[in-house]
Amino acid sequence: MVGLRRVTTHSPTLKQRFGTAREIYRYGGIRAVMVRALPVLGYHRLVFFEASLSRPWPTPPSSVPLEFDFLGREGVDELVAFRPRVEAADFERRFDRGERCFVARTEGRIVCACWAHRRDLKFREIRNELVISEDAVYVFDVYTSPTMRGRRIAAVVWSELNRRLASEGYAYSLSYTLGGNRAGMINAQRAGSKETRRVATLKLGPLPPIRMPYWGSTPLPTDQASSRMIPRL
Repeated sequence: MVGLRRVTTHSPTLKQRFGTAREIYRYGGIRAVMVRALPVLGYHRLVFFEASLSRPWPTPPSSVPLEFDFLGREGVDELVAFRPRVEAADFERRFDRGERCFVARTEGRIVCACWAHRRDLKFREIRNELVISEDAVYVFDVYTSPTMRGRRIAAVVWSELNRRLASEGYAYSLSYTLGGNRAGMINAQRAGSKETRRVATLKLGPLPPIRMPYWGSTPLPTDQASSRMIPRL
């Protein structure tokens, strides 16, 4: 089972947040910036997803031929070439923590990558920790080269990763995205994930988070929501 326990963490500085916003605007435009701006103001929306790996897995269509593989620490230079705004040391720390990188290549170069691990996951914005069960894997940071976006590559890669995780004996793939991140939600659904819960909180400085309505869309009916990933304040 997946559980949650209360934790205390430190938030990034405003300077770090605005630096991230500049990068997001470069690739995603004003809508993407607005999605990320709400948390800076203290309003956090999280959408959780879960995929059952025990059923036959759909293969979304892709407009380009792709070759898949897990990439190890020896591929750090290749990852930096793929994402030049991320430093090699950041990728090295991920591998040091035991995180796994799954990539897709076309014509020999990486065009999409995603990451997975099994460590418990902390959420600063709701001051809770997601405890990953033995049969589950957390999938995150699904990133497609800006020049290759709009071709459904991310969903194909995510789906293929789920198939490989299933072959290793895992039963569930867990993920989340920021509320309003339409591309992230569409990719999760195309890869076979089911939305299980939407959570919204208001957190101002060091004050405890306050549960808030999820503005912007209608939450799932209660009978469709999974109990595996319910944050409790």
